[in-house]
Amino acid sequence: MTIQDKSGVEYWSNGELESVKNCPACGEPAAAFRYEGLLDHLEGVPGKWNFRACPNCESLFLDPRPIPIAIGKAYATTSYFTHQSGNASHAADNGSSLAWRLANGYLNAKFGCRRKPANSIGQWLIPCLIPIRQQFDYFYRHLPRHSGRLLDVGCGNGAFLLRAKEAGWDVAGIEPDPAAAKQASASQLLIHSGDIHTYDSAGKFDIITMSHVFEHLHDPSAVLSRCFELLNPSGVLWMAMPNVDGLGQKIYRNAWFALDPPRHLLLPSQHELKRLCHQSGFSEIRLIKRGRSGSAGMRLSAMRASQLGRPSRMSWLWHTLVNVISVFSTSWSDEIVIIAKK
Repeated sequence: MTIQDKSGVEYWSNGELESVKNCPACGEPAAAFRYEGLLDHLEGVPGKWNFRACPNCESLFLDPRPIPIAIGKAYATTSYFTHQSGNASHAADNGSSLAWRLANGYLNAKFGCRRKPANSIGQWLIPCLIPIRQQFDYFYRHLPRHSGRLLDVGCGNGAFLLRAKEAGWDVAGIEPDPAAAKQASASQLLIHSGDIHTYDSAGKFDIITMSHVFEHLHDPSAVLSRCFELLNPSGVLWMAMPNVDGLGQKIYRNAWFALDPPRHLLLPSQHELKRLCHQSGFSEIRLIKRGRSGSAGMRLSAMRASQLGRPSRMSWLWHTLVNVISVFSTSWSDEIVIIAKK
């Protein structure tokens, strides 16, 4: 099967897309289609894409999907967000307003960074504002106060690595997208341009993070096992990804922004994600409450639904509801945050 772009030029060559009949998470062979004929509204990559719903583990997975050596074509556009400057992205995550000064005061006290400008009152005020405190803890990926060695798998342009380095961590990154890896390396970061299986580390890590990477993986079990190998005893794996169990998918269905074909290959259910972590050797696996930004992706889903001719006057209500729920529960947020200990 070949697929052409709008100008009639071949984009996906014969053999670059593969059929996926069995669930990549649990192996169940009897998964029916949930969504069919989806387009890439984000980057305009040619093709029509389908998601199957696993009846066993309730995960969603892309079928057909690009094979590993061709997946780079799904990220080839210059506008893709990780192709921007890491230094610029890092600088944009700060400001001089009173709100930012208070936030920086909290972040400096909680994570040991040296953000400026800062107001020390923030270290006392922010913990009292639980939804905001949860949001800022996510900003630093719930890092412990003491520093150590940190590996960011799928580090993009390196913006988070700069943030962690600012907090005293010895950081390294892995990025398979050459354009993104180039941006990260330009920030004088230690970056492996490749995947985790070709990464040769000189030592183990205390923390490994993967922010919105898991859903892009062809073989998530193998990646989890490799993460386990690269961690020190009692090391921690931190991951964030779309929540297929959340209200976002239930409300917006084929307009759910997190489907993002053809880049998102597997969207695991929460219980299946826990099982995969246990299978790879991890223990003390827990989900973390996302906080008041739990509905951020739903705003994008509402825009997508409008593009598809399904505008909703109630979208603000759903977003508010998910923001509130995300403060107290991990179940219906639009995003999963999970921590697993070796």
